[in-house]
Amino acid sequence: MIKSFLKPEHHWPPDDAWVYHIQKGHKKLPHHEQTLMIAGDTFGEIDSLQKYVKYGQATHVEMMRAEFESARRDFPNNGGTMMWMFNDCWPTSNWSIIDYSKNPKPSYYAAKRACAPLLPIIFQRNENIEFLLSNQSMEDVELSLEYGQSDLLGNETWVKRETITVKRNTTKFFDRVPLKDLNMKNDEYLFIKSNIGDENRQITYFPNGWRDIHWPNPKVEIRLIDQKQIGNRWETLVKIHTTGYARLLHLLPSSDDSNPAFEDNYFDLPAGSTKEIMIKSLSPIVLEDLKIGHWLTEWE
Repeated sequence: MIKSFLKPEHHWPPDDAWVYHIQKGHKKLPHHEQTLMIAGDTFGEIDSLQKYVKYGQATHVEMMRAEFESARRDFPNNGGTMMWMFNDCWPTSNWSIIDYSKNPKPSYYAAKRACAPLLPIIFQRNENIEFLLSNQSMEDVELSLEYGQSDLLGNETWVKRETITVKRNTTKFFDRVPLKDLNMKNDEYLFIKSNIGDENRQITYFPNGWRDIHWPNPKVEIRLIDQKQIGNRWETLVKIHTTGYARLLHLLPSSDDSNPAFEDNYFDLPAGSTKEIMIKSLSPIVLEDLKIGHWLTEWE
């Protein structure tokens, strides 16, 4: 998006053109300087436009996820969350989740996932790791869960299995573990796996953050499951598989002619996992025209 409103000579380093378009925020500090500080502290030094986009978007993903999960953890003491900001009204780069061209940012998908009626949550509080399930549906649910600790290659340190019942419109804590007892390395994470409806859902949590992680280069494969025309639009169901942990895996069209809308995007997919994605478009999706991106690829 930045390249669409800044001329090449203004791409990097940030200059007055950035201040003009991206504006200033709290204490009249330019928004891009806030991003440099916050995203830089979270993921590492930002010394290029590519890192600014990648680290900034990744930070926004994690902030959006954490805000919704925090609110749902505290339900009913916290009864809701107000979105700020939803969309941009001019060409800019900030904390909105929809850009000026009406394209969803990575944080949009993070917010969508965090607002699912049934949401497994891993939350760190007071040196404890909490495992929860938030049920914002109007029906009681019974779910079989697997949760535990793993590394990026899929080697599991420990796993627990449990079947829990969560009453409608409630959040249930089903385990709590002292962080010091986990002895976690930088390349290790916590997870919850669950079958919610027809979907095998897995969420991950990195207690040590992401800055010092050396992400593997995953081998990602995508194959067509189903494709059909409904009215004047096409629906394409694809299955994605990865052999290594794919950080912020995403699909991008080679052109905007088909105006694709992805059911989900910019998600983590652990080693050996699969995920099905529905794509709605104006014309049939050709798999060869989809670009697969993740943490180790160039971001647009």
